[in-house]
Order: sequence, then C-alpha cells, then structure tokens
Amino acid sequence: MKRRTPAGQFRLSLSATLLILIWLACGHEVNAAPASKGDVPSEVLVRFRADAGIPGRKGLACAIPGLQFVRTTRGLNIHVLRVQYPMDRESLIGLIQTLRNNPAVEWAEPNFSRYAYKSPDDPRFESQWHLQNTGQTGGIPGADIAAPDAWDESTGDHNVVVAVLDTGVEYTHSDLVHNMWKNTGEDWNADGSPGNNGIDDDSNGYADDYCGADVANKTGDPFDPYGHGTSVAGIIGAVGNNGAGVCGVAWNVRLMAVKFLDPEGTVADEIEGISYILAQKDKGVPICAVNASFGGSEYSRFEEEAFQSLEEEGIMVAAAAGNEGSELEKWRAVYPASYGHNNIISVTATDDTDQLAAFANYGFHHVDVAAPGENILTCYLYNTYGASSGTSMATPIVSGTLTLLYSVRNRSISEARERILRGVDPSDDLSGLVFSGGRLNASRALSVPLAGPFIFRINPMEGDHGASITVYGVRFENGPSEGSRVMMGGAEARIVEWSPERIVFLVPEDIGTAGNVELYVRTDEGNSNTVYFDLSPFRYRVPFAPAGSHVGSYLILCNYHEEAVHAQVFAGPSGSFVIQPQEEPLAPWEVRYINIKDYGLSGERNLLWVESDRDIGVSLIVADIDLRGIYYIQGQSR
Repeated sequence: MKRRTPAGQFRLSLSATLLILIWLACGHEVNAAPASKGDVPSEVLVRFRADAGIPGRKGLACAIPGLQFVRTTRGLNIHVLRVQYPMDRESLIGLIQTLRNNPAVEWAEPNFSRYAYKSPDDPRFESQWHLQNTGQTGGIPGADIAAPDAWDESTGDHNVVVAVLDTGVEYTHSDLVHNMWKNTGEDWNADGSPGNNGIDDDSNGYADDYCGADVANKTGDPFDPYGHGTSVAGIIGAVGNNGAGVCGVAWNVRLMAVKFLDPEGTVADEIEGISYILAQKDKGVPICAVNASFGGSEYSRFEEEAFQSLEEEGIMVAAAAGNEGSELEKWRAVYPASYGHNNIISVTATDDTDQLAAFANYGFHHVDVAAPGENILTCYLYNTYGASSGTSMATPIVSGTLTLLYSVRNRSISEARERILRGVDPSDDLSGLVFSGGRLNASRALSVPLAGPFIFRINPMEGDHGASITVYGVRFENGPSEGSRVMMGGAEARIVEWSPERIVFLVPEDIGTAGNVELYVRTDEGNSNTVYFDLSPFRYRVPFAPAGSHVGSYLILCNYHEEAVHAQVFAGPSGSFVIQPQEEPLAPWEVRYINIKDYGLSGERNLLWVESDRDIGVSLIVADIDLRGIYYIQGQSR
C-alpha cells in the first residue's frame, strides 16, 4: 500500500522554508468544487507573480517539494505541476490553499478535468426519444432516461460485458461489430479475427464461439435471423459517437450473444444459455448483467435455480414484464421477471408522454421499474435500423444503465438494484403500478445518494391479520431499538426477527381495512420507501369481474348450510388501495344474486372477493352481448 502524505504536511527545502516565514494570506478560500466522475486531479496549475522573473518562476516551480514541473502553457505563463503522491480531495484542498498563500504565487488551482457534453454525433440520435426527449415525437420533453447527463459520468467500458440471451445478434452490423464480446479462447490464429477452423479450441462444447453461442442449435454461431436480439443489443450498446446510425445507452460495452430463441425457445435451452454465461464468468469474463427480453406464464423451478446461480455469481438480470396489458399478481405472473431474487429487475414500458404503454404489464409486487419502450429506434437486420415497441425494448435500457453503473466501478447486487430503483423519476401515474413508483433515470441511478433503510421486497405479498411477513432490503441496522420499527397500516408490527437485511414481523391485528395497506421500516436514519401489502382475509376471489359492456354481471352467493352465514363482499376497481367490505348476511339455504353494478363497479378490470365465516358457493354469471351467451366464472377458494 502506498503511503499517503497527510493534508498540509510537506517536506520543504531551506529556501522554501524561508519563503514560508514571509507568506501572507491572500484572502481566498479554497472550496471543494465538484469534480466530474468523483476523481481527484493529479495536477495543479500555478501562476507566479510577474516580479519573480521568468527563470525565477520555473525555479520556484521546481523547488516545491512533492510537485514535479511538467510544462508551461504558452502565452499565459501558467505552470503545470504534477503531484507526486496519492492525493484525496482534502489533501488537494490543503495543497492549493498552501500554494495560494505563497507570496510568490499569484494563483493556484487544481487541473480539473473537462468533458464534452456528450450528445453523440450519430445522425439518428435525434430520433432516439428514449435517450433525450425534446418532444420530437410529439411526446413530453424530459420523459426520457436523461442519457446525456449520465454520459457526463460514463459512456460505458469495454471491460464490462452484458450477455444478450435472445434470438442471437447480427454481430456484423456496423453499429454493433466493434462492441461485440470476443472469446479469445477461439482466436486460434491470434490475429484478433474469428477462428473459424471448426475446432472447439477452448473445449467448452462450442466450436468457433467467437462472440457467443447458439445453444438452441448447439453451434458457436449466434447470428440473428429474426431481429429481436439485434434490436435488444442495439439499445444496450450500439457504438456511440461514431458518426453512424444510432447509439446505445452504453457507447462502450462488450455484448455477448447467447442464442436460445429460434424464434421460440424452451426452458432447457434457456438454462443451457445461462450455463454458457456462467462458464464464461468462471473463466474470468467480467459479465455484469444478462438481458432477458422474453418470458412465459409457467413457473419452472429449474429456471428459477438458474437465475439464482446468476445471483450467486454477482450477475444482474433485466427481465421483461410482458406485453399483455395486464396486472401481474400471484395467480397471473410471468417468468423470469416474477422470480423474487434481488438480481432480477422486472421492467415494464412507458411511452413518450411518460404514461404506461397500453400493451405493458404492471403490478406493484411483480414489476420493479418502468423504462421507455414504445417506438424505440435501434439496430435491425441487414445493417439497417428500425423502431420497435414492447417491454422487450424497455428491458435493454435497464441493461444499458447497469452497464454504465458497472463501468464506473464494480457494484454489489444490492447496490446496483437500489440505484436502479431509488434513482427513478417518480410518477403519480406509475405509483402503485410498479415497485419503484417511477420511470428509469440513468443519470440519477449513477448519482443518487444511498442512505437510510430501503426495502427490496416482501414475502408473502398478501395475507391475513397475524400472518408472518418477511421484509428484505438494506440498512435496517442491527436490530429494533426505540426508534426502529415496522409500520403497517398506521399500526406498529410485532417483530419476530431483525437483522440489517431481513426483518420478520406479524401483521398487526388492529388494522381495520382490507386491500392494499402501506408498510415501511423506520430506523434512526429515517423511513424506508413505502411498499404495499394486500391484507386479504377473504376465502374466495373472482379472477375476472367485468361490469361494463354486458347486459348484466351478477355475483351469486350460495349458502348450502342449515345455519345462517355471515359474508362480506370486497369490490372495487383494479388497483384500489383500500376497499371497504359490503355486508351480505345469508339465511340458511339462501341463494343470492347481486348485480355487481350495485357495488359501483364499471368497466372490465375490477377486484371482487368474498369472505365468509363458513364455506359457501361463489360464482359470477355474465350475460355478454358480444358472446351472445351466458358464461360462469367460478370463485377460487383461498
């Protein structure tokens, strides 16, 4: 470890010591001016007083211990001096103040870095509203990820790799070829070109897998014949500032093409692709993230284990939330986006007015963040460009932002996740629909301060009074104290276990309303983000309760007992946060038909569930004009 010279301490020659004896304060304060990228300049600029004489000025510059004379700028008589020892900001401030107090010095300051305000010269950048929205598509200016501000911090790094798990990538595309990952184990001719010799030089099971692999067809050529993976790759990392085409969120990155969709795929091929990624990570390839712009509605334990393996290797995943325009819930999920792992960020899509796109899925506990995903201009097949829409296009914007995060420095999964979620632009229109309550802001993700408790997720997401709930997050401190507690629905929860990243508590018994109730963690450092718990003491849920374009929709409650049954009906629009119950006492053997419009429901999306003190029959009968018939929806027992 190098020894750092303490601030304000220097070894001085005799002549410099004599100068110190007659130094006078010059009256200027040295302020800690902000430095781009958080770096500390390694050089200082000094101008000596004119009466020192030209030879004397250089001599004075060379005589300052710890500083090495580099050069003198022409015409302005400014000397560039290099600091010869490690320097933090406080030490630099002390050095500059000391120099300014020298009577031979007219002025001194750090040799601050300056960066181009990076709006790239790619000719179609002006059409990429998701990066910088000026209203060019008729949308709302500022409804973007603030990419130019993020690029002032980082444009990416070729030492950061993102795996595109998709239909492959057109790796010969002029805007992608220079950002493709290269498997040097297959570079048999050692000249930087693909080693297409038909031999598996690195013995990984894929011959000539120079920039990735096609695990669906068991070859080393992940070329994309469909365009989806190429579009995704372009959004993540099309080469920036190259005077051609478009630019990615990350101008500099290495894109690993892993093809498992052809154009559809299986969980087995997907896991094979993940295994390929993990093997490359094990070889030392610096993979920071996997882009997963795909999904399905069927849960797979093996798939979940594969994504858990990625988490264990410190690899983030950006996963698409799907394009059904539906609310994702416990009984309606998409995978892998709905797996509850900290490394998976589930992404939905917004349009150029910052509204949730009409096709985009949503759901507070299943979707983490929104990102632009409608009419996104990107790379396409045959070295062309085109606009695409979908949560598949929103997801690589998050992957690109993860690239920027990791290009500044290596991150833990917890930090990367928190930066994405905490750094959003909050939106009233997204509140309650996505966990973060906002749309991705790449610049804020890079710079947002991380302080105080922050909740990542809760499990389970719904339950009754007295249920045991686990909260996962960061900075919960070491245990409950006088100022630390879990608040839920305005009541304090009883703590079962407490650790810095995990709290187990019981749902308070004195919460009087059902539906979504607020939950947050309070510590001495402040309150966490607010999440919602579905307080659902019901036994039956009607999964689909239309009430709008129909002749009639009737809830049927059937008491087949000889005793009276007390039932409560909870009914409200989809997304309601608090729903007051309607009392429905049932006499013995009573069958009751209730027009659900009596509960004030309208439209196609409604919540409807029933709680009763004994088992009853619950159904919904719908007479539909379009279907020209009658159909039943059976209530689901909980």
